[in-house]
Amino acid sequence: ENRNLEQGARIWKIENGRIIFHKTYSGINFERIRPGHTVYKTSDPKLDSELRKFWQNAKPQERKTALHLSVSGSPGEPLILSSGSTQVRSESSLEPAAKHALDATSLSAQLGRLGGTGYELASLENHLLGDCHLPLSALNQVRRALVAELDRCQSTPAPRARISTTYHDLIPSLKSSEKSLSSPSLSVLCRDLDQVHAAIECAVETIYCDFEDPRRYKQAVVDFKSQISNPDSSIILATPRILKPGEQGYLKLIERAEPHGLLLRNLAALESVKNRTDLIKVADFSLNVANPITARLLMEHANLDWLTISYDHNIGQALDLLRAAPPQWFELTLHQHMPMFHMEHCVFCVFLSKGTSYKDCGRPCEKHVVHLRDRVGQLHRLQADVGCRNTLFNGRAQTGARFFEALQETGLRRFRVELLDEDQATATRTIRAYQQLLDRTSDAPTLLQRVEALEKLGVTEGTLAVK
Repeated sequence: ENRNLEQGARIWKIENGRIIFHKTYSGINFERIRPGHTVYKTSDPKLDSELRKFWQNAKPQERKTALHLSVSGSPGEPLILSSGSTQVRSESSLEPAAKHALDATSLSAQLGRLGGTGYELASLENHLLGDCHLPLSALNQVRRALVAELDRCQSTPAPRARISTTYHDLIPSLKSSEKSLSSPSLSVLCRDLDQVHAAIECAVETIYCDFEDPRRYKQAVVDFKSQISNPDSSIILATPRILKPGEQGYLKLIERAEPHGLLLRNLAALESVKNRTDLIKVADFSLNVANPITARLLMEHANLDWLTISYDHNIGQALDLLRAAPPQWFELTLHQHMPMFHMEHCVFCVFLSKGTSYKDCGRPCEKHVVHLRDRVGQLHRLQADVGCRNTLFNGRAQTGARFFEALQETGLRRFRVELLDEDQATATRTIRAYQQLLDRTSDAPTLLQRVEALEKLGVTEGTLAVK
């Protein structure tokens, strides 16, 4: 509100600590000025003049095109000057040289006189046969002819490529040769051995393992193969969410555990096993399969067995995707603690150790359980991975159980439950509840009484929520 009351004038000089204003520009009301007021310097004529000279006289640096020239010909024939596919000929013929034959040095000196053009000589190849001579005026003429031809070619727009592919050509065909499952199938993602044992006890057909330490995968595979009775069951191990250069060894470590397949979470992991036919290959949610074109691209070019539907989808968008691509391509996570963010920063190292990296932190992530409390008091579980990266999971599980019937009507048969920190008894209760939902011996309201979870599908239902 005081901005409109500001006043000022051009300073004439400063003398004995006093500011003297130029009378021509002075319109200051000195009665309003008090000791302690702040004075701002807002203009400097000398500096303005120097800056004005700088930008008025500055010439933009012209970026020239490098020319790689080739000269050919023989006595009695025209001189041919070429630059790439552009070629010109001299009007007069080459003559036998009596004294000073044209060589690379003399040709470069004359043909390199490109000042005032948008070109500069980068190299010259001399392919003249015999000792040849050509007047300097003729060399200048052929040089100017080449520059004119190059300018003409650049001013002529290249023909635009005709794109015949349409959106409909990219959409996958709904007629898939892949055999569809006859009944709904439940998979369970486990984050420790107790949860794996709970899934084995419940005879889960597909078990995913996502352990902080991949060295423990070997024991999980051994326990699964020794205890599971269904020969069609499989254990699939998750790769790290992020793989940096030099971290391919993590994939080798996982493969040495001899699982039936891999849950692929990034393009580096996908690329490393795309030609493996002995492994089940599943794309996880982090590959963000949110539309049928992406689904087709991954299925056809990465040789995947199935895909996880993106967590960005609400129920309406998930149903649209399942109607636009073969539903047997997909698996949907029906129950989970939503990962809220994944970060390079390691909270365990910073707050629970005196170290600065995995080399000297003492691995507190293996000894402590950490939760972060939000503004409403909800605790959210923090977990580290093998690369010391941290993922924060929502403290409340969410379920899409009430959408199960609508999802199944599209032909979707693969449904996933992701556990987080449940003990073996809680994990068993949760798995049984979803098995009963899938075999229709229970319904969504009954499941919600047994499993504490928020009714929600995807990251957010937003304005597109189905009411």
